[in-house]
Amino acid sequence: MVHAWIPTIDYFFSYNALSWAISTEFGFYILFPLLLCRWNRTWHIKLLSVFIVTIIIIILCNYFRLSSGLKGEIGCVGLLYIHPLGRLFEFTLGMTMALIYKSMVAHYQPDKALGTIAELLVLMMVPGAIAGSSYLITIAYPWIGPGGVQWLGSGGVSCLFFSLAILVMAFEKGLISQLMSWPLFVLLGEMSYSIYLLHQILLRYYRLKVESLIDMPGWAVYTYIWIILLISSHIFLIIVERPCRKFIVGLRPRLKFNEINRQFREGKIMLATYFSRRMIDKFSLFDIIRRNRMLTVECCLLTLLLLPIYYYIR
Repeated sequence: MVHAWIPTIDYFFSYNALSWAISTEFGFYILFPLLLCRWNRTWHIKLLSVFIVTIIIIILCNYFRLSSGLKGEIGCVGLLYIHPLGRLFEFTLGMTMALIYKSMVAHYQPDKALGTIAELLVLMMVPGAIAGSSYLITIAYPWIGPGGVQWLGSGGVSCLFFSLAILVMAFEKGLISQLMSWPLFVLLGEMSYSIYLLHQILLRYYRLKVESLIDMPGWAVYTYIWIILLISSHIFLIIVERPCRKFIVGLRPRLKFNEINRQFREGKIMLATYFSRRMIDKFSLFDIIRRNRMLTVECCLLTLLLLPIYYYIR
């Protein structure tokens, strides 16, 4: 959970390289209570402060003439793309958007046509900002140095437009946001983090065994990998992500105190027994399978998909 805090590639890209994002976000969550304290009154100070921290890191990268760092040394990638402090401005900007949303939600009431136009505009701004960042890098390089280039290329400008897009879409006033609220798209959104974390493992296995698959059509391998990835991601969502989220939320239980006290006074339940039951219920794999028959079907289907390809490759 802390490997992204060490700005060398042997650490932050070790094993499943994409897990650096979890480590970086873990750093955000540790800092979140400090940022959140009196947030309504201090948001502008904190947003400016984390931006100054980013500028300081850029200056240090330029002063010490750090390279990208992708050959094993400490470099700009590890400090500005991976490290929590290098990305903290984006996280704090997201908190700022949440504050703006809370202040606007009661007043921003456009009709569906205007809401759709606003959503289309912000969604077109995002790729424009990404393309514009590349152009800006070529012009500004003599003044911002390699550190500034790394920060701009990592989302230094485009994050402003991404945050604006998230803000507008959160109001759900247009057709696009309503379309994205359909259950299928919501499910894919919930699966997206498992997809992100699992896909590189599948691709690395494929690259190791690609010679064994040379006779198979490319479209067939591509489709096969996608099917395995989607099924695996849904299984992980059900048996890992949802139970863990429920457990974490349950660490601060919302108890029905009157009912608990009554049962406790009557000797029907011990408080420790109540908590242990809650924890067992949350992590009962049998209960998860019983309530999600589709999970059993998916596990069987995944096995049927993996075994033939495994033996074929071997």
